[in-house]
Amino acid sequence: MPIPYPYRHASAEFRGFLNDPRDEMNLESDRMAHTAAQGVFLTFRGRPTVRQGLAFADDLTSGSQDLWQVDGAVTGYRFR
Repeated sequence: MPIPYPYRHASAEFRGFLNDPRDEMNLESDRMAHTAAQGVFLTFRGRPTVRQGLAFADDLTSGSQDLWQVDGAVTGYRFR
């Protein structure tokens, strides 16, 4: 069985994901971009419903899904 595409290309996709905040905010390193993206996700993830949060996570790359789901993101959701 072949390795799924998201796992084979996870590093390249995650680096591409980090390039956006790094370039937009003129940050000096990927570490700073990671922290900025993590802060945005931590702030945002309590706002959508569970269904909306899962739909949002489906559109993320595998590396950025890990940031979205860190520390059990579902605990911040309000069931509506």
